[in-house]
Amino acid sequence: MNALILVLLFFFFLAFSTPIAFALVFTCLFYLTFLSEMPVTFLASIMIGSLEHYSLIAIPLFIFAAQLMNISRVTDRIFDFAKVLVGHLTGSLGHANIVASIIFAGMSGSALADAAGLGRVEIEGMTKEGYDKPFSAAVTAASSCIGPIIPPSIIMVIYASIAEESAGRVFLGGVIPGFFMGGAMMVIVYFISRNRGYKKYPRASLAQIWKSFRSAFLALLTPAIILGGIGSGATTPTEAAVLAVAWSLFLGMVVYKEVRPSDLPRILSTVIIYTAVVLFIFSAASVFTRLITIERIPFIFAHFLMTALQEKWLILFVLNIFLLIGGMVMEPTPLLLIVTPVMLPIAQALDIDLVHLGVFMVLNLVIGNLTPPFALALYVVSDITKVPFWTIVRATAPFYIPLIVTLFAIVYYSPLVMWLPNLLLPVE
Repeated sequence: MNALILVLLFFFFLAFSTPIAFALVFTCLFYLTFLSEMPVTFLASIMIGSLEHYSLIAIPLFIFAAQLMNISRVTDRIFDFAKVLVGHLTGSLGHANIVASIIFAGMSGSALADAAGLGRVEIEGMTKEGYDKPFSAAVTAASSCIGPIIPPSIIMVIYASIAEESAGRVFLGGVIPGFFMGGAMMVIVYFISRNRGYKKYPRASLAQIWKSFRSAFLALLTPAIILGGIGSGATTPTEAAVLAVAWSLFLGMVVYKEVRPSDLPRILSTVIIYTAVVLFIFSAASVFTRLITIERIPFIFAHFLMTALQEKWLILFVLNIFLLIGGMVMEPTPLLLIVTPVMLPIAQALDIDLVHLGVFMVLNLVIGNLTPPFALALYVVSDITKVPFWTIVRATAPFYIPLIVTLFAIVYYSPLVMWLPNLLLPVE
């Protein structure tokens, strides 16, 4: 009975548009005050203790690096390089948009950082070349989903902390799915562009590619530093984040001279605010997940699912539908924090590696973040383009096909996720 009250009370607060972090805190306070013999100080103890994870230091560092990259106009250089690489394909700037998102994903770790930072450059470039705004916004929003999949990824750092799994292995698990997703989106862009008659550029010469590569080379080193350090085992994700910040500061202040010392307080205040929001939600959700574990909700749910369905493929299908629907109505980070403890016993029972579980959970939630009614990525590009939200929703519809195809490919064929981490960071 207490378990049911706990869950219903949380949704009661959400129904009245209570911010998620406060809904979690209020629910936990009610439980501790009226339904439990534990002291109310348990709330503060768990909230503070949940932040004592070394890997969480990477969150503000990756946010800081992404902010520096945006201000340093690194995004312009990345987009220009992507245009030279794939500009000869039908729908050239649509493809460049996706390739640029793949590259920027190796720097930012966030879908919203991609949509808001790189997205502004991409949409402006596409509309100037005659692409209609809804299509430009749709490609930008859809390709921003690659951000949390290809490392670094803020949400993967959070998952690794909850699941007590290697963040490096989870990061590497997202590399192949991220490229798979980008390639599938480019197929959609090709067919839409061919039907609409969007132009393409002449194939760039080797000299043009080399010139563009030299211009973007130092910026392109950022994902190489992050992925190379983690993949080789030379650095942890947190150490790679420190290197990313140092390199971004060097590019912004010394090489490109776009970042001035006077800009740093403003950048740092943005980093502090965003980090505080993420970690407040994280700490509040940590208490909630501890309480649902005490009430044995994850084990009850796992037992029910295993008993009712039995077949592994069917259980995975139901779990993915559950995650997709959840992602449509809630932010990815708090939802991940709430559902991960529920998923862990199911993964254990089905012999699913926690790296595999983490990658397909994150992809589910990212797709949900692109799907109404929540669809924060679509609201961001709607604000940039001033195109009505539902117009962008209709334009984005074809891109759900490659996203869903990628999702079910990695769910039912685990080597797409597990091959790279097993190769580079094998479990000893």
